[in-house]
Amino acid sequence: MVTRRRLFLSGLLSLFLAWGIAPLSGATPASPSSAASFSPMKPVNTAGPRETIADLYERTEEIQRLLSKTLDAYLASDRLYPSSEEYRAMTLGREMAQTAAHLMDVDSLPQATRSLEFDARMLLTLRALIARLEMPPLESIPGEEVLVAMDKDRWRIPGTMIEIRRMGEGPREGEWLFTASTIRRLPEWYEQLEPSGGEQLRGPAAISDKVLNLYTYAPLGLAPVIPLRWLLALPAPLEAIWLNQPAWRWLALAVLTIIGLTALRLVRRVSETLSKTKKIAPTLAPWGSLMTPVALALIVLVLHTTTTEVLRFSAPVYVPLISFYSLLSYIAMVWVTWSAAQAIAETIIGSGRLNTRSIDGQLVRLTLRLIAVFVALGIIIEGASRLGLPAYSVLTGLGIGGVAVALAARESLANVMGAFIVMIEKPFRVGHWIRVGDIEGTVEDIGFRSMRLRTFYDSLVTVPSSTILESTVDNMGERRYRQVKTTLALSYDTPPARLSQFIEAVRGLIETHPATLKGTYHVVLHDFGESSLDVLLSFFLDVPDRSTELQQREDILMRILECADRLGVSFAFPTRLIRFAEEDRPADHAAARAG
Repeated sequence: MVTRRRLFLSGLLSLFLAWGIAPLSGATPASPSSAASFSPMKPVNTAGPRETIADLYERTEEIQRLLSKTLDAYLASDRLYPSSEEYRAMTLGREMAQTAAHLMDVDSLPQATRSLEFDARMLLTLRALIARLEMPPLESIPGEEVLVAMDKDRWRIPGTMIEIRRMGEGPREGEWLFTASTIRRLPEWYEQLEPSGGEQLRGPAAISDKVLNLYTYAPLGLAPVIPLRWLLALPAPLEAIWLNQPAWRWLALAVLTIIGLTALRLVRRVSETLSKTKKIAPTLAPWGSLMTPVALALIVLVLHTTTTEVLRFSAPVYVPLISFYSLLSYIAMVWVTWSAAQAIAETIIGSGRLNTRSIDGQLVRLTLRLIAVFVALGIIIEGASRLGLPAYSVLTGLGIGGVAVALAARESLANVMGAFIVMIEKPFRVGHWIRVGDIEGTVEDIGFRSMRLRTFYDSLVTVPSSTILESTVDNMGERRYRQVKTTLALSYDTPPARLSQFIEAVRGLIETHPATLKGTYHVVLHDFGESSLDVLLSFFLDVPDRSTELQQREDILMRILECADRLGVSFAFPTRLIRFAEEDRPADHAAARAG
């Protein structure tokens, strides 16, 4: 097997000189100038199985003739690099192979694993595989009219599982193409038809095999940088095969991976340093967290492109490796989306001079995070589709997973919904004095799961958002006016005239005080208490906050004390007078006991 895989070196010259060999498997000969006049826009002929196979013969022969003639001229010269005309000819050969790949149903393959190099390699593998088979003459292969008359929409090459099917829907409806299932198994079938016992391939099979080996194993992707003449004469250790890949390919991948991981680690350190420094503007600081996911996305893109277009990995490594890179790229895109949403939110909050922990700030964060979640879901669904997973299966999985998460985290979801409703309705803000049930304090923080209150005895109480949603919230901080209501308890020995003077004096004090609301106060003799004359005092303060409220309340109460002292009015304190009947006086009972 190793000998066969190295035929592209040992038999390269004979291949380049073999362009004059007879046509392949009965295909119509192509003139030497046919490749030069080839147009990538020339459509493939897929009118039926016969036409599809005939077009495959014709196009692959043109590719072989063009490459043979071009590389023969290059190797016969003493130039280090191919000339511009030879580069154009080799580029045209790639374009011809990529166009001929439309003979296959490549659109049904996972899009994440597809590339122009992959399509061209599968075409050459198909041609080399067919060259090893005993193909029937072209005239005996049925056309569309014969199969339609037999009510058949597919045809197989006799004795094989290589199938050509008529497309029933999509943009290529009505065309006869090699099926996606056939394309997937081409490398496997090609290996199964490997000659045994040192048997050498001859004729068209040998030419197709050598072209495929050249395209699969030779480092042609490095030709624009390293002279092609050197690449075709690599040392034997670099040509050793492991998992159907030459050693130079694994070595290059390892070097690129190490460079990528080193660069990613360096970017992460720079990002962490920027997030801790205070020398950059606050609105730019959040964007430092975006550096690592963006770097990961770029590194994966470079590795993906290099693996497909430069190193040109082939089966059986190509599909798993490219699928892994594609998965990493979608993870990086989700990470970029989430980090960008956070950075945008912090920038909006910083530029708008919003309180970092305010409801408005939290609402901006929550809105952008929800947008990021929906964008991430779209990326996940698109990525799964491109990796070959049906979109409906992904949606079903997300739905079932969402239900499971919802059942397992009912309380957390209730808290998040409660926080969202609080942020939308804004019943209170950071700094407001509120009462929630029997809890009272100043709002210090409003989060996605809970709210924190600083009580008046300086403890910190965490209230779940769901509790706030289900409770009555009394927002003392939203009061326009703050009521002061108390009772002035005067002693019963206060004369009525002096009591009236005191009440009028207090009314005048409330009326003239700059912090009171005029016309809404009450100062009246309200009740006869057990030990006092109760004067009801009720008025409103027009002040902005609780601190000012306490100061103005103290000022008014001090003035009332001064007024009472000036008028000679005394305040009562709880007293109880007990009177005994004459016959029950304690002294009489004591005398009786003494006598």
